[in-house]
Amino acid sequence: MADLDNEISMPVHVHLTSTITQQGQSQSMHFDELGELITRGGSHYLRYTEHQGQSEALVTMKLNSAETHLHRKGTRSSHFVFNPNLPTDTTYSTEYGDIPMRVTTDMLEAVVDEIARSGHLMVDYHLHAAGQEVGSYRLRLQFNA
Repeated sequence: MADLDNEISMPVHVHLTSTITQQGQSQSMHFDELGELITRGGSHYLRYTEHQGQSEALVTMKLNSAETHLHRKGTRSSHFVFNPNLPTDTTYSTEYGDIPMRVTTDMLEAVVDEIARSGHLMVDYHLHAAGQEVGSYRLRLQFNA
C-alpha cells in the first residue's frame, strides 16, 4: 500500500462481464485483470488495463452510486458518465473520428468495502448516436485484494 498526499493504493483482482445487446442479438465478454483500487480525497478509483486480443485499453473508474465515471483510453477512447437521474452526453473517439453519444443509465450500483478491500459495480445503460439506439449494455464488475 502506498500513501502519498492522502492517496492510498492497493492491488486488486478485477473480474468484469460485459453484455451488449444490439438488434436483438446479445454478446458477452469476460475479463480478468490485475488492477488497483485508489482512494483519494474520499473518492474511490479503480484502474486496470483491459486486454482484448492484441489491443489494450487503460480503464479508470470513479466509483459512486450517485454517479460513476468510466474512462477508457486505447485505440478507441471514451468517457461515460453513468447517472440514473439524467442522460449524459459524451464523445466516443475512434481511429476514424469522434462520434457524439448519449448515455442513458437504467441502473447503477457501486459498492466499495475498504475493510475487505473489495467491491462491485453494476450498471445497465443504453447508448444512442444520431438519435438512434446503438445498443443496451450490462456491466458486472467485481474486485478484491
